[in-house]
Amino acid sequence: MEPFNYNEVSAGVSWDYRASAATMTSYDATQIQVGVALHHINKPELSFVSANERLYRKVVIHGNSHFGITNTHIAIKPSFMIALQGPSKEIVIGTLFRLRTKEASHFTGYFSESGVAVGAHYRVGDAIIPSMWLEVGNFALGVSYDVNISNLRTASNARGGMEISLRFINPNPFKYGGGRGNASF
Repeated sequence: MEPFNYNEVSAGVSWDYRASAATMTSYDATQIQVGVALHHINKPELSFVSANERLYRKVVIHGNSHFGITNTHIAIKPSFMIALQGPSKEIVIGTLFRLRTKEASHFTGYFSESGVAVGAHYRVGDAIIPSMWLEVGNFALGVSYDVNISNLRTASNARGGMEISLRFINPNPFKYGGGRGNASF
């Protein structure tokens, strides 16, 4: 097989809303993010196939949010993702429930806020995805497991797939200042 190259053009836009109040903290905050991206705009040709084929355009629409419940340590974090490419589509929706387990030190900065989030997502027509996150300051460690509920469970012997994630967010998602609430995703 001969090596090949092709040019790729993609574009996207994201909208971010954060509630602002002088007394708002990260666990009281409301934040909503929505975005859309278009990949393979130029429909590049894939020359490694004997009959030259073009790559389908791909549209991805996603959103996530953080709704802190005032005067509690709890936040609700719903999210969704829709990916459409040619005849294929993937839709994932779900919610995490986050509990703040430790407040950050306000004066010294030595201690970071931490929290635990648990919940589940549903990949339409295919799987339920329970997940759990441990968040400390800028870092989060997540574990999720895809539980097949579609016909794929026959091929997978009803076993899904485990995923372990490590996330780093900068600036720290739990810090707040200037009257703006900030939320972690």
